[in-house]
Amino acid sequence: MNLAQTADETRRLNSLRAVRALYFLYFACFGLMSVYLNVYLLKLGLNGKEIGLINALASLLGMLGSPIWAAVSDRFGLRRMLMVINVVGAGLSGLGLAFSSHFALLMLLTVSNTFFMSSLVPLIDTMNLTALQGRSELYGRQRAWGTVGYILATTGVGFLLSGLDLRMVFGAYFAIMAVMLAFVWRLPADEIHLSSSFSRKFLELIRAPAWQVTTLALFVFGVANMGMHQYLSMYLSQLGASETLIGGAWGLGAVSEAAFMAFSGGLISRIGVRRILPAAFMLYGLRMLAYTFMEDPLLALPISLTHSITFTPFWLAAVILVNQISPEHLKATGQAMLVATVSLSGVVGLPVAGVIMDTYGMPAVFRMFTVCCFAAAAIFVLGNRLIKPARSAGE
Repeated sequence: MNLAQTADETRRLNSLRAVRALYFLYFACFGLMSVYLNVYLLKLGLNGKEIGLINALASLLGMLGSPIWAAVSDRFGLRRMLMVINVVGAGLSGLGLAFSSHFALLMLLTVSNTFFMSSLVPLIDTMNLTALQGRSELYGRQRAWGTVGYILATTGVGFLLSGLDLRMVFGAYFAIMAVMLAFVWRLPADEIHLSSSFSRKFLELIRAPAWQVTTLALFVFGVANMGMHQYLSMYLSQLGASETLIGGAWGLGAVSEAAFMAFSGGLISRIGVRRILPAAFMLYGLRMLAYTFMEDPLLALPISLTHSITFTPFWLAAVILVNQISPEHLKATGQAMLVATVSLSGVVGLPVAGVIMDTYGMPAVFRMFTVCCFAAAAIFVLGNRLIKPARSAGE
């Protein structure tokens, strides 16, 4: 190995280390928001419709923000600059929630926070998959560091906050974002460029049958996935769970997720992401169904262990599949469109879930999520079977 190759390998290894740190810090912050924000809003006196509206608008801005930020990154190469802007914006809007109680201000800050947070995972995922140099089956080992951050944040903060003011969550969120900013600032400077073929390649991507089937299935499934992350903490709170139990349920699921991710490479190589994805949809549906029979919040703990075979294979397969079907200079945009698709499902599904919660109760919400999971599996399997004959005819 000559000096140039050694330098390239050193840069690649440094990139992989930076990605691990960014995953850890981002998902620590994501965990705090996803687990405690709705509980905080509920304790401020907001009802299901108001919380559903806030979540829907936040999903809408996340859906719009993610592809916009990623498109700028792909077209101009402004990765580090965009990450700095978004980390600062997310940190400040998250801190502002601790000092807010008015509905309109809570909505503004939540929506702003989601808008800034929306770009970070697609950019980090793209850095990760680029540094792995085609070894996408190793994606899970890198992403597992995000799960570790999620575990420590949700369980640690939940334990410390038992009986204390929930507003302290947003102080912790801001502190973690400040550390993340320090890591982002140390990333290599942006190599600014202009991609003249961006628009043409983007149109080719969204017109591809494989892309359309995948995004439709992800959209339908996203109603359940977004809904579970937004409504499970409220469900447990309504059943009488403490902040410690709520954080523990999420943390236990994340522990099982980390274990799966660390050893996921062999499974992905043997089975393939096109088989893993619909299987994950169906297993997720069974998990949602189990929640509908829950009367004691302690039952959330064993159900949470299934996170490793429900959410984890779904996300790993989705990220790798989207990377495979996205053109070379649209990798970040492809990942952002994945996030946008799931966010759009939240715009549609979360307000409906809020109405169902107020009218029929929380078990009915999770029955709706169950139906969405099995519908997504059917769309993906049947859609890809229809695509295959068309490919053969074209060949």
